[in-house]
Amino acid sequence: EVFQRVFSVGFEPATELTITTIPGESKISYDFGESAGVPTKISFNAEGGLLNDIVQSFTIDPLPNYMSFDLTLLGAREFIYESDSTYDVTYCLDSIQDGDLIRIEVVDLPKSIYASCGVDIGEFGDLSVASFADLDMSSDVDSFSLFFRDNEVPFFSIENFPRKLRYEGFIDILGGQGNLSFYRGIDEVREINFNLAFDILSISKSFELKNNMVRLYWDINIQDGHGDIHIERDSDTAMAFSSSLTIGEWTFAKSLELSNYYMGVMWDINRDERNGHITFSKDSSGGSPSVTLSISHNDWSVSDTVDLNNELIDLYWDLPTDEDSHAEIGLNTGGNEIFHNTLSLIEDSVELLSLGIGIQIGDNFHISWDNDDGVISNFEWSGNIRSLPEFYVAVNLPSDVLTIDGEWIVSEEGSLGLEFNRDVDINFVNVETERFKIDGHIQFNENCPLDISWDWGETGYFTIDTHNQAIGEDFSVSFYWDPSGTSNYRYGFTAGAPEFLETYFHVDWWKDEQYLLPRFWVIWDPLPTNWNSWEKTLLWDYESYEVPWPL
Repeated sequence: EVFQRVFSVGFEPATELTITTIPGESKISYDFGESAGVPTKISFNAEGGLLNDIVQSFTIDPLPNYMSFDLTLLGAREFIYESDSTYDVTYCLDSIQDGDLIRIEVVDLPKSIYASCGVDIGEFGDLSVASFADLDMSSDVDSFSLFFRDNEVPFFSIENFPRKLRYEGFIDILGGQGNLSFYRGIDEVREINFNLAFDILSISKSFELKNNMVRLYWDINIQDGHGDIHIERDSDTAMAFSSSLTIGEWTFAKSLELSNYYMGVMWDINRDERNGHITFSKDSSGGSPSVTLSISHNDWSVSDTVDLNNELIDLYWDLPTDEDSHAEIGLNTGGNEIFHNTLSLIEDSVELLSLGIGIQIGDNFHISWDNDDGVISNFEWSGNIRSLPEFYVAVNLPSDVLTIDGEWIVSEEGSLGLEFNRDVDINFVNVETERFKIDGHIQFNENCPLDISWDWGETGYFTIDTHNQAIGEDFSVSFYWDPSGTSNYRYGFTAGAPEFLETYFHVDWWKDEQYLLPRFWVIWDPLPTNWNSWEKTLLWDYESYEVPWPL
């Protein structure tokens, strides 16, 4: 009586069913005959024992004509499934007393599924394993979701799982080596989404797959301090990874975009000798990999994006020890741009601040010194920052946006641009004390650019251009000074104009072997063109003077 059980199976609606099994070959098939084509719920219940309160059910929508399973656990380790149509299936584990416990939903289960796997474990104590898994389906799985306790938000979900995928891997824990390879066998782009949610915590990950092959390789020797990690792909198409962690009203996110055949990092660090080097490298195809980190809270967020533009970055160091007081730190980049960084601050979907900068240094940036009991001597510096290939600033003032963008190549050439996208009224200083009085105001006009460019070479130029229009109006600035500190100002000036800085100024120079000094050629409008309309007052020894034109 203790072992007595009553099992029941229910069909809603009533269903025609023929079951065929081949136990010796682990094969089973179900034929639903005339009942196919309608949503059907199949329930299982075991009365008595621990599962007396549990009801398991499958809801299949629509019910296919047949489905068959072939499961080989030994030898080939294969699973084969076939059906005549795709359908959605929902599995529920319910408690008669407590309601829904677990619900699994699968949308668009393929007509056929072939899966195989294999594992080769090393000898005892070797701690190494080689494995593979192969999946081949007739179509993608639209989504797989796991729910707990009547919760409409899935605890875990996968979307757009690809129909073909093969995994091969080898992991040697003691040796610190391993590799993981993924093969898709299809060319279509796939975006796979993973989601995990519980109470106020949620985690999401997204993978955009465009490659047929991706391989991750690592060789890490912690004891000797050297290692190598790299990623190989079969094309340079962009592949994106993103993940986010949400806790209450806070969200932390990161994303990585790869667009190269190869990217890797190697290191060799000697902790005892206090020296080492770290090398980042990538191939030249496909552009630059980028990493974005962001933090969000309620309606605001801050994010930072780094584009790794250089193909080689080699950082090395040799720090002082008890036996050797000499130290050096160096960076080799091949003279190319290292990275480009963009920082932005957003509130209520409005970008309040955006900062962007790229940095290029010389081929070898090197610093060395001697440290003798805290006394620094023989300090040497070689190399320099060669250029800021791009810098960008955008500040969102109340209803207005200031943007500054340009390029600067140190000691050679560059440009600087300033432009507002709408009228901006700025009081940039307003200070009054017993000794000083300073006041300033300007209104910048929308879409009126100021461009400054230069080339400081032996044959070069310098240009200021406002493109035949004033960049601002209602400009005024004043400065007054009282040496005695009694607010009785003795010296100062006032300058102002209804229109500000409409000009074009250009100067060329070149050096001819026949002349000792460079020769100059100047083209310019007077600075500024509307000088006669300016207010120009000079205060000197309590007396005011109008400044004439020309000076």
